[in-house]
Amino acid sequence: VTIVGKNFASKRLVLMLVTSLSLPVFAAYADIGGWKYWTGALLLVLFALSVLSMSKYVRDFLKDAVLANIENKSIASRFDVAINNMPHGLIMFDRDFRAIVVNGQALKMIQAPKNARILGRRLAVILRFCRFKGFFGTESLYAIETRIQKMLSGQDDRKFLLSSPQGMHLEFSAGQITSGGGVLIFEDVS
Repeated sequence: VTIVGKNFASKRLVLMLVTSLSLPVFAAYADIGGWKYWTGALLLVLFALSVLSMSKYVRDFLKDAVLANIENKSIASRFDVAINNMPHGLIMFDRDFRAIVVNGQALKMIQAPKNARILGRRLAVILRFCRFKGFFGTESLYAIETRIQKMLSGQDDRKFLLSSPQGMHLEFSAGQITSGGGVLIFEDVS
């Protein structure tokens, strides 16, 4: 077990340890003779083969896990570059309407500082932040929230335009995610 648990990384080391531990006992059993000793020698060979097989399995499993981790980081990096270089604002929400992805353009459009903690916040909280920053005029926050929630859940597929007191006109559109929630995309059409 220690051979598999601690020394699995080196194929040669595992082979050397298994051979050095098994070969003398196997030779002694074979030399003594008798069916009991031959059975013990056979079981010892089977044990050695199973240790070699287990160490190979652990080695392959960990190698695959490391390669998958590297690939996931690469995909995440590409996703991050693509999201943050979009000309549109993008906020992805989960099924509870909590922000799970926010790109830099969205933060810029809603005038949030780069260190603003938007991730994990509900849609209503983000809209209140926008109202505080003067982003919305006299429109009802509840009406805006309801409209966006309907768009994110697939009940309303129309785009809508919202004008800010600063003269910015934003067009909102949304797409639904199959696992629940959706992606809200907004662009300045001023």
